[in-house]
Amino acid sequence: MTLPSISQTDTANDSLICLPKRTLQQVIKDLESGDLASKELILERRINLHLQATVSVKDSIISVYKDKEDTYDAEIMLLNRKLGTKDEQLQLYQDRMNQYKTERNIAIGTGATIIIGILTAILAG
Repeated sequence: MTLPSISQTDTANDSLICLPKRTLQQVIKDLESGDLASKELILERRINLHLQATVSVKDSIISVYKDKEDTYDAEIMLLNRKLGTKDEQLQLYQDRMNQYKTERNIAIGTGATIIIGILTAILAG
């Protein structure tokens, strides 16, 4: 049902329209509910903006922590490489030490053999 527009101000050129009380009550209810809906929409928009701002802040916090996590992962990789290099150096030093021990034992054995040979030659002679 379509109703003609109703003006709240009365001028000399306007004609007076009579509407049933029930129709006027419905128009008033509709206007009031429209006003309430308008206010509710404004509040919902404010809430939505606030929630968007909150989400934006949380997203930036998450982004910062992801960056920190990436940095920590990179540091861990570098430290693991450094540890691997230190392990390789340690192995080289241990290999050298074993080589020196072997050379020392050979030198001691050779020296002992020479001394025993000299003592044997002196005692036999």
